[in-house]
Amino acid sequence: MHPTYKEIYWGIDEFIEAIPADASFSEAGHSAIAVKAPPEGLCDYEAATRPAKSFTARIDELTDGNVELEVELERWKSAASQAELLNRELEASLEAAQSNASSLQRENERISENCRRIALAAKGYHAQASQANEVLKEILGAFESARAKLPLPSLKP
Repeated sequence: MHPTYKEIYWGIDEFIEAIPADASFSEAGHSAIAVKAPPEGLCDYEAATRPAKSFTARIDELTDGNVELEVELERWKSAASQAELLNRELEASLEAAQSNASSLQRENERISENCRRIALAAKGYHAQASQANEVLKEILGAFESARAKLPLPSLKP
């Protein structure tokens, strides 16, 4: 007869006591799991002898769950890495756009200054043209006056 022993596994909100399969109270060769707080309505005997997963099966189940969590963690890490890469690309695009906007602003200011200069020149040319027009009117007026004073032969057929 083998001496009985206990292995205690601490899980989430409960601990499981694993009892070897050759324990005297287990006829089917299955171990029993006793939970820290048995469900309400079960007597101590029912709680201690109800069939459950073996300790090794529970460890395997938790290991599988851990693998799933690690896979999920890797997916999140990959998504975070992709988001970080996209963020760097967007920052580079933003810097380029800001540089282009700055260049366009300087070009706009240069063109505006040129337009202002052209408008001033046009205003000056308009004033000169008005003065020339007035001088021309005076010359034409003097020419008409001189022509009226000169006797011109009439041309009759």
